[in-house]
Amino acid sequence: MLTRNTIGVTAAIALVAGYLGVAAAAHLSPFPAETVAASSSQSQSQSPSTGPSTSPGTSPASSPDATPDASPTSDYDILLSKIPASVQGHNNCQLIGTQYGATAVIQCSRLKSGAGTIQYYLYPSPARLTSGVSALLSKAGFRKQRECTTGGQFTDFLADCQSDFHNQTPLMTGIIAEYANTSHQPLIVTTDNQQNVMAVLVGTNPGDLLTYWKQLNWIVR
Repeated sequence: MLTRNTIGVTAAIALVAGYLGVAAAAHLSPFPAETVAASSSQSQSQSPSTGPSTSPGTSPASSPDATPDASPTSDYDILLSKIPASVQGHNNCQLIGTQYGATAVIQCSRLKSGAGTIQYYLYPSPARLTSGVSALLSKAGFRKQRECTTGGQFTDFLADCQSDFHNQTPLMTGIIAEYANTSHQPLIVTTDNQQNVMAVLVGTNPGDLLTYWKQLNWIVR
């Protein structure tokens, strides 16, 4: 016969076995249920944003600049800025082309000064300026016969003369050539080497034309 203690132990074992069976079926401790799968937003990579799509090779249009780039200044505008207001003031300055290698040529006419007409030529470099002066004088049939100074001074209009000049105030260097055209009008061809500008001054009185040139009021300094 089994002893009372043996019966008690057997009963306890049976009770524990029964509990374990029930716990396993009900997912009780020590048999917890499997962890629920993580949400799709965590277990899977994020889906692409739903912003506006663009065609391949293109990017979304950007907002326009608040201040669009200014257009480049033309050679005409550059040359016009070198012509004094007193010359422009008669509203008779016109672009007439690009002769003698100049990038812009402006003619101002009907001027009430020693020069009735002035033609301005703009060049991109000193070398092009020198070439332009030579081409103009050659076409005019100019031949240097003398210097334009007497005792180092510009005192009289001397036909067929050519000289270099250097002015201190305002600082300005260049050349001057004096001659008469086929209509017997006195002409002065001169340059402003600092600004790469050639000017042709045409007058009616030789003395008045030279006086006007010496004042240097024919170009902005």
